[in-house]
Amino acid sequence: MREILLDALRAAVTELFLKASREIAPDIRQAMEAALARETAPAARYALEQLVLNYDCAREDGLPICQDTGMAILFADIGQDVHFLGGDFNEAVQAGVRDAYDRGLLRKSVVDDPLYDRKNTLDNCPAVIHTRIVPGENVHLLAMAKGFGSENMSRIGMLTPASGEEGVFDYIVETVRLAGPNPCPPMIIGVGIGGDFEQAALMAKRCHSAIRTRGTPRSSAACSTGSTPCASARPVTVGWPPRSTSPSRPCRRTSPACPSPSAFAATRPGTRKRPCRRRR
Repeated sequence: MREILLDALRAAVTELFLKASREIAPDIRQAMEAALARETAPAARYALEQLVLNYDCAREDGLPICQDTGMAILFADIGQDVHFLGGDFNEAVQAGVRDAYDRGLLRKSVVDDPLYDRKNTLDNCPAVIHTRIVPGENVHLLAMAKGFGSENMSRIGMLTPASGEEGVFDYIVETVRLAGPNPCPPMIIGVGIGGDFEQAALMAKRCHSAIRTRGTPRSSAACSTGSTPCASARPVTVGWPPRSTSPSRPCRRTSPACPSPSAFAATRPGTRKRPCRRRR
């Protein structure tokens, strides 16, 4: 049995969401610079230049990459041999999110009643927490600050087994076409296939969160992913305490052993509304 203080978990959650809001992965930065080098249209070059400048401003000044710092979503894989000490797991996560959004001066967008009063909770809580019990004595955290400009581009469809691969790809293409320019580029497309209604959506969200992170636990079901870089609030991952040496496990295409595509969800992160301006 391994004991972990919830104060340590709280601190890890805080650092993850700060990092997710301020930093962009090196491969995404390189892809943006490569696109800028190839581009010849003046308007397109200007847009790409502003995106790259925005990344530099966020890194140098400790500012969020985008004003839409989203809803806090945490995927936690908890080893079955772990015992938490010092309070309540859920409260520790919420406190960590609260600390991150206060300390990082991140926009707080969550309301306590989504339909009627719509009163802002003023701390971006409650965060959405997904937990899985896994073998071992480590806790793996994957933090995602999901912007609402991408969340509202999500879509789910119920496909029959006869739809096959062609039907799945047709649905993905249709989802991208319907989204059009609404989600801010660049973006990642996450796809979940199999399971029931909520499982497919959860696979899609976990998949596009994990596609470019290191040390992310393998999904319990296969995912099919797009590889387009994402400039929305960056998901990051950590093993806590830092004793895990798990290798990166990107989601893979579905295999014949996977469930039939009776449920499918495609989500499109991409929350950059406008580049942040450099302070003078």
